[in-house]
Amino acid sequence: MIQKIEKTLNENIRPVLAARKGGIVLVEYDRQILKVKLTGSYYGSALSDEGKKLVLEEMKKRVPEVKRTIVIANFDDEILDIGKCRKGC
Repeated sequence: MIQKIEKTLNENIRPVLAARKGGIVLVEYDRQILKVKLTGSYYGSALSDEGKKLVLEEMKKRVPEVKRTIVIANFDDEILDIGKCRKGC
């Protein structure tokens, strides 16, 4: 499954983000939940919503086995994610 996710990231998401000096990192995939982090110009900026939308749409279309995608696009998302993990990931 990771290979299919990486293929989608490499072929359909990273090139679009890279065109605007952004990127994406696969953080984790477990129990059909994918967690990714936007980087570069997409992290913590007005572009973060656009980046989130792209990731969510492409994953839903190309990797239907992923039931939930969590996109970390700013500092607030990271704090929320850390808080959830302390309660039990």
